[in-house]
Formats: sequence, structure tokens, C-alpha cells
Amino acid sequence: MFCEKCKEELLKTANLHEHAYIDATPDGNYALRILKHYREMCNCTFTDNLSGIEPESWVAKQMNENNEKRAKELDWAIEILLGGHFRLAPNGK
Repeated sequence: MFCEKCKEELLKTANLHEHAYIDATPDGNYALRILKHYREMCNCTFTDNLSGIEPESWVAKQMNENNEKRAKELDWAIEILLGGHFRLAPNGK
């Protein structure tokens, strides 16, 4: 676990946000709020260094690649819920 000061600094430098409460009111927009929240969590990158250069490790690169794929899939689902035109999922299925 991190101390509060370290945790704040890590969240700030990594452009991360802690998971927040999502209003669970069943008003027809609950699923959309969940998807938008998880999509916002994709606005980060993983690295193996603190100098701001591209990661070198396979793990960090793979995590970033998977994060980009998650973002595309969430964007697709959000578009559908917002009434966008149906199209194939990002993976082509």
C-alpha cells in the first residue's frame, strides 16, 4: 500500500483517477454511466520508468495495447447506447 502523499503523487503523474461512486439510479442511463466511467479509466498509460519515455518492458507495452483495445470497445458500446448506428464491434464480430 502507498502512503497518502505517494498515492496522490502517483495518481497525478499517471493521470489516473480512483474509482468513484457511480449513481445506480435505474433511470435508463445507469449502464451508460458505468461504461463512461470505465472509459475514463482508459485515459492512462502504463510505464516501467518515471522519466516520461516510452516503456521498454513487454508487460507495460502489452498493458497499453490492451488498454487501447478496451477504450475502442467501450467507445463502441457507448455509441450504441447513445443511439449511434449499429456497426461491427472493434474486433470485427
